[in-house]
Amino acid sequence: MLPAPTLLILFALQLAAAPPAVEGNAPPSTAAEAPVAGGEAAPGEGENAVVADTGADTGADTGADTGADTGADTAADPEVDPSQVAEIVRAFEVIGGYDGVTVEERSGIILLRGEVASSAARRVAEEITTKVADPLYVANAIDVVVADEAEDDPSLAADEQDMALQAQLRSILSTVEALHGVRATVHASIVRLSGTTHDEEALDRTVKIASSLEGVLFVDNGVQVVTTARGQLEGTWRSLRARLNSLVGKLPILGLSLISLVVAMWLSRQVMRSSLSGRLFSRNPLLQTVARRILATLIAVAGIIGALDLMNATGVVGALLGTAGIVGLAVGFAFKDIVENYLAGILLAVSRPFEPKDAVRIGEWEGKVIRLSARETMLMTYDGNHLQIPNAEVFGSAVLNYTRNPKRRFDFIVGIGNGEDLSRAQQVANGALTAMPGVMDEPAPYTRLDGFGDSSMQLHFYGWVDQTSYDFTKVKSEAIRTIKRVMEENNIDLPNPITQIQLERTEPAPPKPKTKESAAPAHDLSVDHEIEAQIDAETNPPDLLSAAQCG
Repeated sequence: MLPAPTLLILFALQLAAAPPAVEGNAPPSTAAEAPVAGGEAAPGEGENAVVADTGADTGADTGADTGADTGADTAADPEVDPSQVAEIVRAFEVIGGYDGVTVEERSGIILLRGEVASSAARRVAEEITTKVADPLYVANAIDVVVADEAEDDPSLAADEQDMALQAQLRSILSTVEALHGVRATVHASIVRLSGTTHDEEALDRTVKIASSLEGVLFVDNGVQVVTTARGQLEGTWRSLRARLNSLVGKLPILGLSLISLVVAMWLSRQVMRSSLSGRLFSRNPLLQTVARRILATLIAVAGIIGALDLMNATGVVGALLGTAGIVGLAVGFAFKDIVENYLAGILLAVSRPFEPKDAVRIGEWEGKVIRLSARETMLMTYDGNHLQIPNAEVFGSAVLNYTRNPKRRFDFIVGIGNGEDLSRAQQVANGALTAMPGVMDEPAPYTRLDGFGDSSMQLHFYGWVDQTSYDFTKVKSEAIRTIKRVMEENNIDLPNPITQIQLERTEPAPPKPKTKESAAPAHDLSVDHEIEAQIDAETNPPDLLSAAQCG
């Protein structure tokens, strides 16, 4: 609570700013506001000034005499405590501008005599006297020596400004718990701060605020910052208690923010578990996965922003996004190959140049596709080995898919003796391939003469295989064996390209009897599913090409 003199000063400043009021105990307004300067009336107002002065003196003397007589006749009237008179005098000294004013007490009536600079000061003196002593009557015989229309006393105006600044600073200090031990006084527009505090940062801010106030010339900071352990602990405890009180006040908002965040995360999780409908998504599992992740991320981000907005902390979002942008740029440069492989995987999943279990040739590698992941394409070679090829390399290489078209053509070259009937040899070969199991009738097999060899004519054979029913390599192998068999059965020479040189004449060795090839296939011509069975047995992460695993 502020001391009594300070309260009186603030009350005086408030009364000085208020419009004049006619009180029952006060002299008539005409007498109170009549300007008298040095005993002479202002020009044009001489008569009024004399009348006002005479009225004031007469009223004061009459009031005082009447009050005295009444007090003498009435023994029951209480007298004013001398301490209250002394308090009125001290209040006048603190306010300033009442140096020539005297205060006298006579049987419960207070007589004010002297001179002041304005009618407002005269009215303030009377009001202060009434509030402090509560007398039977206030005989206000104070003269106004300067007219209201004249320029105000600079000293009184300066005092009023100092008191206003002091009240404003003390109001600021009272609102900050760490500065309750700091006292501010203002004199001649100079602010003096005294006392102790433990929060140096709060003190610095107060000094800056005081310096920025209008009318302040200088701030004298005499506050001592407490650095003892006890003072620091007390300051820390006060700060923690203030933060705890603030947190308790914000608990409802925090609870609502937490609920909104939990709901957003739950919706995001449900979106990740759902399967998006539509032809585009059903044909492209990777696109469905990417769309689900983007939608789930947007829901989660919206929930986080909403929760931060409820807590009035949206500024954190900007800081996080800025940090994420810088970190993302650095990570992008550091993991360029990983990002490149990931983007290539998305493009491969969208273009889909192959499917799982397709027989493909990628660059120099050949095998059947096991899966397409975010970073690499997994093949199983025909030797049963796992081959991982980075998606960026797959995307930049030529991909030969043997399985996309079920019809596949095989070819091989056989040398025919120069003395053989080539047309007959072609007819015999075409008939044998047409009758062979696994070779398609449409397109029909055919032969072509490529040219001369070292010791034979180069005959090129072609045939088509339906890979959905027959194994390509097995059919080709059986076709080569069948051509050899029919050529030998039809006595068509298949010359040996080796050149023989004989240096002496000897009896020739008996010729080795020729073996006759069997007409039955040497092995089963059905599709070999061994590699597919091994792929099915694989336990690996989800395949981006498989709708069943990505859905």
